[in-house]
Parts: sequence; structure tokens; C-alpha cells
Amino acid sequence: MRGTGSVDSADTAAAAPPPPQEPVKPAASGGIPRDLDYDELRQLAASQAEELDGLSGVLDPLRAENVRLTSSVKELRNLFQEVLTAMRNFFVDTDRREWFKEQ
Repeated sequence: MRGTGSVDSADTAAAAPPPPQEPVKPAASGGIPRDLDYDELRQLAASQAEELDGLSGVLDPLRAENVRLTSSVKELRNLFQEVLTAMRNFFVDTDRREWFKEQ
């Protein structure tokens, strides 16, 4: 019935937008939501695997840089220890210590 003020259910169904879907919320424990069925869990795992693959591309260069920096720090530490040992050996002699103080 049009024009009588009554609302036709066919008109409202066609005109009304679908209700928004809520994003999947994690469970209270911070893990996987408990209300997902098997297919939804499988889809969630697949999407997380894709995200991890994307992160791997970002992390691989950082890992390589970390290895390089760690190696450099170890080498610098060894060089510092050599300098320290040489200075200790140099200043063991009291005459050298006195000479250094005079300079």
C-alpha cells in the first residue's frame, strides 16, 4: 500500500543497507576467537600466514644487518682488548709511567 502511511516490507528490504559486519574480536585471553567455525579458523590461519610471509620480506634484511653488526661489535671488542693489553704492558714499567707523566 503506497500513500497510506503504511510501510511495505518489500520496500524497506530493498532500500535498507545491509547491517555492518563486526570485525572478528579475539578471545578475552588474547588468543583465537572462540566462536569461529572450522572454515573461519582456516581462513584466519591462511591470512595470518600471508601476513607472516610479508613480514619475512621485511625482517630478512634486518636479520642480515644484525649479523653484520654483531660481527663488527665482536671485532671491535677484540681490538679494544688488544689495545688495553698493549697499554697495560707499556705502563708496567715505572720508567715509562714517569716519562708519560712528564709529557
